[in-house]
Amino acid sequence: MVQETFKAVYGYELEIEMIGKPYSFIFDFVESQLRKQASENDIEISQFYMIGDNPQTDIAGANNKGWTSILVKTGIFDPEAPTSTDGNDSEHQADYVVKDFDEAINLVYSLEAALPDPTIRVEPKAYKSNKNKLHS
Repeated sequence: MVQETFKAVYGYELEIEMIGKPYSFIFDFVESQLRKQASENDIEISQFYMIGDNPQTDIAGANNKGWTSILVKTGIFDPEAPTSTDGNDSEHQADYVVKDFDEAINLVYSLEAALPDPTIRVEPKAYKSNKNKLHS
């Protein structure tokens, strides 16, 4: 209805671009801002990570962008969802599935071979997905 009204008033089509997750615009914007800040501080970013609780937005967007996706089993995560398979989502499968945000941060430290902040207490168990099956 908005598009039809716009065209009737202005005489041309209204172009709508979705900018929220999982659309690429928001991920492109975030990546460009992070790269800019990193460059200003002489830091090179080789990998981006998305930690999220929603396979349809967080994980789908990260996967589409080529980022490492980490699904946390908190927030709106629903292991009983029709698309949930062995704790991962069958439509938008995360690269990793972890218990919570602390475990996700620990996983990133591990993947980056960096020492974690000693103030962060995290259990070291994470699950790696091969996009079909989870491993412990």
